[in-house]
Amino acid sequence: MNKFIAPLIIFVLISVVLGAGFFIENKKVLTNTLVGKHTPYFKLQELTDLNKMVSTDQLKGQVSVINFWAEWCLACKVEMPDLIAFAKLPGVKLYGINFKDDYNAALQFLKEYGNPFLFNAYDKEGITGIDFGISAVPETFVLDKTGKIVYRHTGPITTKSGKKMLKVIKHYSQVKLPDSK
Repeated sequence: MNKFIAPLIIFVLISVVLGAGFFIENKKVLTNTLVGKHTPYFKLQELTDLNKMVSTDQLKGQVSVINFWAEWCLACKVEMPDLIAFAKLPGVKLYGINFKDDYNAALQFLKEYGNPFLFNAYDKEGITGIDFGISAVPETFVLDKTGKIVYRHTGPITTKSGKKMLKVIKHYSQVKLPDSK
């Protein structure tokens, strides 16, 4: 019996240490080599109308938020109510990129959970997600008026993360673009 107690105690201690990591909030922002650089160019089909193309050209001149999501992503389902509320805030221009999804499943997801996006680009093969360097979905980027990535958030948007992102949006919305003459 004693030879089982030591391994059990070790197992419990390791479980507690590893399990605590799920409940400790990481104060560091996940870095991305693209933060501070221009958005990778994309031109993709619009998920809700495959005859229409959407691209980064539509984002220029305004502060924009791009959210990568997928139907198969549980965290995407969890974030949707907060994302819908976030998209209704003044100054928020929210665009979606559906990542490596089945077309019909993605449409059903939007029907069931709502569609807060001004457009939904359909990244069926995941190439645009790779270009952005996403590590998982959901992942969200804030772009300044010139198309430069100024903020990255990995994980679901919550009330707390939405407030932080809103501060970034407000800051970059006040930045004046130089006159193009």
